[in-house]
Amino acid sequence: MKATNAHLKIFLFSVLIQACGLNTSVAVTTETVVPNISQVLDFTDILDISDLHLENIELDQLPGRYISEQGGAVVYLNIALQEKGGWIVERMYTEPGRQNISKQYRVYKTEFGLSDRKGDIFLRKTREGLIVFEKNAELETIPNDYWIHYIHLPKG
Repeated sequence: MKATNAHLKIFLFSVLIQACGLNTSVAVTTETVVPNISQVLDFTDILDISDLHLENIELDQLPGRYISEQGGAVVYLNIALQEKGGWIVERMYTEPGRQNISKQYRVYKTEFGLSDRKGDIFLRKTREGLIVFEKNAELETIPNDYWIHYIHLPKG
């Protein structure tokens, strides 16, 4: 009887280890939730997110360069595929007469689009490009109370 209990404990322990091993491949924790923000800055207009055509992200079409203009400032996103299923997103803020300011994130596929592991940045696909929400952009010109719409630039 003791041997059977020991085997059962070993079996259950191995199942637990395998289950934990499967969970380590999950890109974003279950605590990461899409922000409940409905406003989108689309160049100089404020739109409701329902006015945009949100789509599923086609991962093979994701890498590239995206642009958003805000008054005299231009904000670029450069997205490059990295190993292990992640992407590097570099946001570059440019404004005449000021030094360019950039920030990088490593993002992963989620059920709604892309996000980093901490939930500091979220990306969703639109017909024209991406909407991006940054919780802490470290720039007062990129607020954390609405999405920013970036248009995909053609290669060339």
